[in-house]
Amino acid sequence: WCGGCEADIGKGVRYNARKKGVGNYFSTKIWSFRMKCHLCDNWIEIQTDPKACDYMIVSGATRKHEEWEPDDNQIQLLSDDDKRKLVDNAFYKLEHAVADEKKQIE
Repeated sequence: WCGGCEADIGKGVRYNARKKGVGNYFSTKIWSFRMKCHLCDNWIEIQTDPKACDYMIVSGATRKHEEWEPDDNQIQLLSDDDKRKLVDNAFYKLEHAVADEKKQIE
């Protein structure tokens, strides 16, 4: 979220940014990117975090934390046996595809 206008900034949105090397994690460079929000005059600075394979927000924005639980979204996880049947057995796969389409209609 942008710190100036509270607009949502999605991960992967392209910006023209100033790129600067700020350090190293073993042999991997740590990069700092400074960019301007496309909706307001707020400057946002983020850094890569090679240790966690992620990025850190240094200033100008806040990170949106979303927790996802499969039980809350009515998603049923398949057992290993069912996964194997879906790959190996074409009729089993077809039966489940028809059942899934019926559930979507309801």
